[in-house]
Amino acid sequence: MNTVPAPGAPLLSADQIHQLVAAAGRWPGFPQPTPPGRRGRVGEHSARAPGSGLDYAETRRYQPGDPPRHINWRASARQQHTQVRVFHQDISPQTGILLDRRAGMCFGTRARLKLTQALRLAVFLAAHETARGHEVAVLDMGAQLHWLPPRAGSSAVRQLLGRANQTCMPGGGPAGGQGADSTFDQALPLLQHRLPHGSHIYLLSDFGGLDDGQRSALQRLARACRVQAVQLFDPAEQALPALGPLSLAWDGAQHDIDSDDPAVRAAIAQRFAQRQQALAGLCAAAGVGFAALASTADDLPRALTEMAGGRA
Repeated sequence: MNTVPAPGAPLLSADQIHQLVAAAGRWPGFPQPTPPGRRGRVGEHSARAPGSGLDYAETRRYQPGDPPRHINWRASARQQHTQVRVFHQDISPQTGILLDRRAGMCFGTRARLKLTQALRLAVFLAAHETARGHEVAVLDMGAQLHWLPPRAGSSAVRQLLGRANQTCMPGGGPAGGQGADSTFDQALPLLQHRLPHGSHIYLLSDFGGLDDGQRSALQRLARACRVQAVQLFDPAEQALPALGPLSLAWDGAQHDIDSDDPAVRAAIAQRFAQRQQALAGLCAAAGVGFAALASTADDLPRALTEMAGGRA
């Protein structure tokens, strides 16, 4: 299988998209605790915030702006001042997907680019969440941040593909990208601002540039929403094959190495393990779920189920 699509070709074909959408129905989802009360769009779920739903919350004294139809005349007569019935607000659940399309994601040595795998996962999750009745919003994290507003049903998947299914070349960004990459310092507060309290958020990235400096932002996001981070990685990042002299880009710098040297390969494997341990610790401290997914994984329902079973 070619790792990089031909120039001008989309990252995912129509057949691949169809298979991903169909497979989404086989996955039960990550196990999650009952979410806190939420505020959001009118829909089918009840929130703790007062609103215009059908579930009774309390009776309290009338305040300017309360609907006259909610006046409780009997309670008003007893209390000698106007009382109104208050109901829980109905909301439509929302899911947010951060899709990292920065230059570092345009890397692949085997089946596909990390970005292609991230897009496969984003399509899969969008189809899964919309089938559950959720609206799906996407934060495209590339050279700039681009917000795709919440949409329901198949239009959520079409919106995602219309923005993200673009050819990507290693060493560059998505076709047409310009300027420096956006950062998690920018992306995490935007997610918290745009999505209602209690939303479910997936962070799909290799998490380049994410470190302890973003712990507070992650914690604030996790207090407001349920957050699941999925690290995308290429097998060569985990275990470098013996390919002779190589020039590799790490942390914005070029490094010339001899990949035939066992000590060099051991050092790279240790570096990857330490990075994963640091990411897992950061997410745990922030209250964020963490899992890792290789770019070579083909069966996403199986891979996600195994990841969920292996989490602490």
